[in-house]
Amino acid sequence: TEAYMPASLDAPQAHAADYHAATAHAAGALDTLLPADELARIDSFLREQARLPLDTRQSTGTPWGARQERLLGRRLAEGLDFTVEPSADFWDDLADGRAVSAANLAGMPDGTAVSTAWIDRIASSAKAQGTTWLHALMLATAALDRNDKNAARDHVAQSLSLQPSWAAHRLEALMAATPDAAAESYLRAWSVEGAPPELAIEIAQHFMAARRSVELKSFVDGLPASVRDKERIILARAVVAADDGDFDELERLLFSRPFASIREGETLLSDLWVRLRRGRLEAQLKRTATADEVKADLKAHPVPRELNLRMHEIET
Repeated sequence: TEAYMPASLDAPQAHAADYHAATAHAAGALDTLLPADELARIDSFLREQARLPLDTRQSTGTPWGARQERLLGRRLAEGLDFTVEPSADFWDDLADGRAVSAANLAGMPDGTAVSTAWIDRIASSAKAQGTTWLHALMLATAALDRNDKNAARDHVAQSLSLQPSWAAHRLEALMAATPDAAAESYLRAWSVEGAPPELAIEIAQHFMAARRSVELKSFVDGLPASVRDKERIILARAVVAADDGDFDELERLLFSRPFASIREGETLLSDLWVRLRRGRLEAQLKRTATADEVKADLKAHPVPRELNLRMHEIET
């Protein structure tokens, strides 16, 4: 049994350089909020409930369990109930052993599968039906998953020759030998109709990681408004603002919304705060700030709580 609840920790202890000390502090806070005997009581109750037969279905999941049973031709385990809304996409055609319909070859299906059973079925389907762009794409995905990049490149090339898709160009970018080649493939992927907003986020993160400020600015400036307001794109715009020295815009973006997708230990928000404070300080000094001056400024203007998910204190 896992428990989730809001907790307030002492920042210096939570960010202690000694990881064991930091986790011990967090554990102590959790034990106070939810004592071990209370957690044991809840766990016992939930175990009892889990053994009762299902009487009311509150929600249904995705069709993968049912597909797996059809693919294998047997039940996965007694008692499992994979009743969901009927589906009939690329994966259902494969699971049922029939030719993939033209309708299901018209676009990207939901999800992917890379297990041996599925890859064997894709390969046999391609042999029987003739390899389509989607067969080749899924074989490329599976090859890359097992780190067989040569096979993955061959399948990607075959898929793109049959029908360009954003997903194949993305795989091409992931396997690119240079940042330039990756950028070209990513931009080709984004230009294909149907490219999802999540791809824009991945592209922006690529440009940020490669420190390609000009390309990052050009890319995010050209995004539609609906994508520009995605959380990670807002952060990319903040990086552009910092690179441009537009500290008013940087500050506005940093406090424009709560950032829910930043993971514990990720430093982008606090790094941008440091860049903001350095920019403000140097504008005031009208010269480059020294390390001691930056340190003193950060002491006077510490990283705001909502921007600080670092595991360690900032070193300047």
